[in-house]
Amino acid sequence: MQSPELSSDEELPLVSIVTAVRNGSHYLSALIESVLAQDYPRIEHIVIDDGSNDDGATIRVLEQYPHLRWWTRENKGQYATQNEGLEAASGSIVSVICADDCYVTPSAVTLAVDYLLEHPEHGCVFGRTLNIGEDGDLLEAQTRIRGRLALLLLKYYCTILHCALFVRTEDLFEAGAMFDPWYRLCGDWEWLLRLKQNSVAFGHINQPVALLRVHDRQTSQTWDELRLHEETQRIRRIYGDNALARRFVGVFLDVRNLGLRAAVSFRRGGARALWADLSEWASRRFVWH
Repeated sequence: MQSPELSSDEELPLVSIVTAVRNGSHYLSALIESVLAQDYPRIEHIVIDDGSNDDGATIRVLEQYPHLRWWTRENKGQYATQNEGLEAASGSIVSVICADDCYVTPSAVTLAVDYLLEHPEHGCVFGRTLNIGEDGDLLEAQTRIRGRLALLLLKYYCTILHCALFVRTEDLFEAGAMFDPWYRLCGDWEWLLRLKQNSVAFGHINQPVALLRVHDRQTSQTWDELRLHEETQRIRRIYGDNALARRFVGVFLDVRNLGLRAAVSFRRGGARALWADLSEWASRRFVWH
């Protein structure tokens, strides 16, 4: 939907969507199609193939879409590749989305642009992110924290996902907030915290914007626990930490997720399914990071 102050598509801000991909042929088409389905008229989609070694499968997907700005090169890592895409972006608004995620609605970009046009005091805006499984089914029990609460809890957990975040390019570069390539697992979280620390004001849209795909191939499902601990400890040293508050937030998130999970189990399978799910959860213990 075009804002009333703007008379033509050419006057709308260009939005650059950046995607780093490596061996991502399984889900890449779904992402590209979700970008193509956007009702916003001025989008460039930059895709960088970060040294895929899948016998050309990822390249073959990219070659099917002549509208893309894409190139391939040797592997440098996800965060270095995302930085490369941000530096190449032509748009005055940028967003970074992974190759296995996608947008939940054709109006995702329009919602973000309209918000930023109406709120010049905000340097970025995020919407809600929903989780989907490998087959694309919605994982209702993993609906994420949203709005101001997500921003409040960001210091303790990564409650905002970059796939649903849109940033003014000028604010991004003024804040010096590129991804830190030292990280392998928590670079998204550190990047968001640095944006916030460097006075980039966050706005939020209380609508689903993006879908995060949960599957066995993603980095977060195969992480090294020691590396994860090292990275989270480094973030807490840099941005501050309150162990008691963090544990309280952890309990809150666990209980909330348990409630959502229980509701879904009961709705799908009644009391028996609910009991089985709660028994499984009770057999585990809380892990304090």
